[in-house]
Amino acid sequence: MPDDIDETTADRAEHDGGDDADREVRSEAPPIAADRAVIDRVVDGVTAVLLVGAEERPLDLPVSTLPEGATDGTWLHLDLTTDPPTVLGVDRQLTEQRSEDLEGRLRDLRRSRSGGRFD
Repeated sequence: MPDDIDETTADRAEHDGGDDADREVRSEAPPIAADRAVIDRVVDGVTAVLLVGAEERPLDLPVSTLPEGATDGTWLHLDLTTDPPTVLGVDRQLTEQRSEDLEGRLRDLRRSRSGGRFD
């Protein structure tokens, strides 16, 4: 295998027939800063479970501390110097970027699954 092709790329090409012509090219998402968190879920309408930083450390905060309109998948900017951490606002750029990346991955999955015997 050539040095400039990683194993994942080679494996993917092998499994999907090697035809990447219609596959959208996306760059790797930048690393998540320690003071960023995504809303993973809301439990019982009272507690929001956030995943903080690249390590995705869980953090429970009251839903009342979230910015208006924030929902599952919304990325937040946190002040980690307070206890508990304070939500400073929505990181709209990161939320949009991650949403677009997810939509692209779903499109790729749908394309690779079409034409099967159950379609």
